[in-house]
Amino acid sequence: ATESGTAGRAVGDVVISYIGAGEIGNILNGTFVNLFWVTVVTVVALRAAYPKLLAPKEKDDEDSGSKGGAEGSLRDKHLAKRTNFVRNKVSSINRVTSMVV
Repeated sequence: ATESGTAGRAVGDVVISYIGAGEIGNILNGTFVNLFWVTVVTVVALRAAYPKLLAPKEKDDEDSGSKGGAEGSLRDKHLAKRTNFVRNKVSSINRVTSMVV
């Protein structure tokens, strides 16, 4: 994470220097144009990759259209596990916040 952050800052500095080399008054407009295109590319990439990031469905779910018994699907188990993880993190944050305040 540190290397990617450093690389991002370095690339950003080069882009801002390049934009400002022409005329200092165009830095604001030039950076927002680049930010717009970075945002568009990021949204397109996320929409393309998002289905691959989801937990796969079990074969029983695809065949019958039901949950496949009392156990539920692999996706439901994954969602429950993530939900519990988030709840634990939120309760930890709440405890620390209450100690500070």
